[in-house]
Amino acid sequence: MAHFACTGVHLPFWSLWLASIGVSAEWTGVLLALGHGVSMGTSPLAGRIADRRGPRALMGPLAAVAVAGFALFHGARGVPSLAVLTLLTFGAHGALLPLAESISQRQAGAGRVRYGRVRLWGSLSFVAASTLAGALVERSGEGVIPWMLAAGAAGCWVASRGLPADEPGEDVRPGATATAVAWGPLVRVLALSSLVQASHAVYYGFGSLTWAAQGFGDTEIGALWALGVLAEVVFFAASPRFLSRTDPVSLVLAGAAFATARWVLLAHVRGGPGVSVLQTLHAVSFGATHLGTMEFVRRHVPASRLAAVQGIYTAVAGASYALVTPFAGALFARYASGA
Repeated sequence: MAHFACTGVHLPFWSLWLASIGVSAEWTGVLLALGHGVSMGTSPLAGRIADRRGPRALMGPLAAVAVAGFALFHGARGVPSLAVLTLLTFGAHGALLPLAESISQRQAGAGRVRYGRVRLWGSLSFVAASTLAGALVERSGEGVIPWMLAAGAAGCWVASRGLPADEPGEDVRPGATATAVAWGPLVRVLALSSLVQASHAVYYGFGSLTWAAQGFGDTEIGALWALGVLAEVVFFAASPRFLSRTDPVSLVLAGAAFATARWVLLAHVRGGPGVSVLQTLHAVSFGATHLGTMEFVRRHVPASRLAAVQGIYTAVAGASYALVTPFAGALFARYASGA
C-alpha cells in the first residue's frame, strides 16, 4: 500500500513538479524515461537476489535509499543533478514492487489469498494519495511533492519491517518442477503486456499537464486520476469472476483493445463528464492487462523463480516506457493532447 501511495503522488504530479522548477516538456520526457528505464537493471538483479535470500532482506535497504533520494529532490535543480537522483531513487523504489508482487503471487499460488483482492488495496492507496496530493498541491504548491514521495517511501520501509521472515520459495503447483519456466510463451505474454502498458506513456507523463492546460484545477486532476484507479479497484474486486470465465491472455488482449479506444477518444474529448467516462476505461486498459499478466505468471512460473520473473517483467515494462516516453515528450510539446 505504501508503494502505491508513492505512485499515486508520482504519476499525476511529478511532471507538474518538474515543470514548476523550469524543466521543459522534452527534458521531462527524458527524465521520466530514465525513471522507468533504470528498473531494467535494478528489478531483475533484486529479483534474482531475492529468490536466493528472500524479498524482505532487500526491501528495507531499497526503501531507505528511496527515502533519501526523494528528500534530496527538494533542493535539486538542473537536468544533470535531476538525472542522477532519478537513477538512484527510482532504481531503488522501482525494484520494491516486483519483490512485493512475488510475495503476493506465492501466497496466491498456495491458495491463501486471491491476487486481485489483495492488489485492489494498492489501488485504493493510490486513490487516497492522489486525492490528498491534489488538495495539498492546490493549497501549498508543487514543492510538497518530493516530501510526500519521501513520506511514502518511509512507509515502504516501515512496512518491510513487518513482513514475515523470508522463507525459500516452495512450489505448490501440481506437477511443477523446482526450476522449470516456459520461457517461450512467457516472453510473448510479457512483451504483449509491456506494449499495452507502454501505450499509457503520454497519459502517465502528460495527462496532468494536458488537463491543467484545459482548465482543470489540481484537485480536479487528482480526482480524475482517482476515478481511473477506482474503476481499476472495482475490476480487481470482481477478478475471480473474470478469471473463472476467461483465460489470462484474453484479458491482456482486451486491455490492448480498450487502450486503443481510450487514447483515440481522449485526444478529442473535452470537459469533465467526457474525460471522467473515459477514465473508467483504466479498469481494462491497465487492470485487465495487469491481472492477465500476473495470472499467467502465477500459472507458468515456479514459486522459487517468481521474484526473478517479476523483476524481468518490470525490466521489460521499464524498457518499453524508456523507449516510448521521450517520444511522448516530443509529441506532447508539438501536439499537446493530440500526442
